[in-house]
Amino acid sequence: SSAIKGEKAGFVVMGMDYGSLVFESTDNGFTLIQVECKKADRGGKEVVNESVNLTESTLYVRVKVNPDSKCQFSYSTDGKKFKNLGKEFVAREGKWIGAKVGFYCTRPVSNNDGGMMSIDWFRVDK
Repeated sequence: SSAIKGEKAGFVVMGMDYGSLVFESTDNGFTLIQVECKKADRGGKEVVNESVNLTESTLYVRVKVNPDSKCQFSYSTDGKKFKNLGKEFVAREGKWIGAKVGFYCTRPVSNNDGGMMSIDWFRVDK
């Protein structure tokens, strides 16, 4: 990949709190980080719950959401055997609608390009 050091891409469950799986480009390759931020709507601090260095170029990620709104991120290198990353967090509603699921890219340099990530498919199951 031609990622710039510090460039990040993420998979997020976001409301007034959020939890995210973050892919970060480092000097040693890519790191997968699970973060959480409580009271994000009021300037809460983002906390790193766990991270792992990545050696594979293809990764599968998922979030399981229980009926009580508890979410758990996990990842897999083969799409079959998933490993939890970080801790469970509660999805909180947003200001106008419920919690949202999305993807994002950021980079530390200031220009018009926030980076990119390639997503082959996205599926929602019940």
